[in-house]
Amino acid sequence: LGASGVEVSVVGNHEFDAGFKDLTERVIPRYAKSTGVDGAELALGANVYQKGTKTPALKEYAIREIDGVKVGFIGTVTESTAAMVSPTGIKDIEFGDQLEAANRVAAALSDGNEKNGEADAIVLLTHDGSAVDKCEAIATEKTIYGKLVREASAKINAIISGHTHQAYDCSFPVEGWAAGLERPVIQSHQYGTTFGALD
Repeated sequence: LGASGVEVSVVGNHEFDAGFKDLTERVIPRYAKSTGVDGAELALGANVYQKGTKTPALKEYAIREIDGVKVGFIGTVTESTAAMVSPTGIKDIEFGDQLEAANRVAAALSDGNEKNGEADAIVLLTHDGSAVDKCEAIATEKTIYGKLVREASAKINAIISGHTHQAYDCSFPVEGWAAGLERPVIQSHQYGTTFGALD
């Protein structure tokens, strides 16, 4: 991670394979050691909550200044994570609605209140994705991810996804945006084989 220059990332289901305590006490500190950045900002999870609450269990977002632009990165993870890992390791947390979490944090990052760390642009990093690589199919798919792509707040300028090991480079219209403008939605295949870039 350090050698690759990663500065922000979202948790995926595998970060919970050995449980939440392992993530917070071993994995996140190792992220920090290997990269020199705040390890919590490599494990964003806006829809990961303390069980029975809406209290975030992980850092929800990170802000980076890129060429003078403050970019807010929000992280969400597939709501199916609980079914993919041992329940004993996640007994104190739960995985909530990605769309609700992404839109809630996007609103906070653009509400004019500097305490949130105002963002000029917002990118959603989601560890979720489509099972197909055709943009026309993704645009109408009846999945949690399809709904996320279609209904994410107009304040979110781009969506970078993972999890499903597909390669797609799509863009979709957003309600409230000027005619002709579309939000990029990308996934860069798997295992570092493909490089995805947003300009």
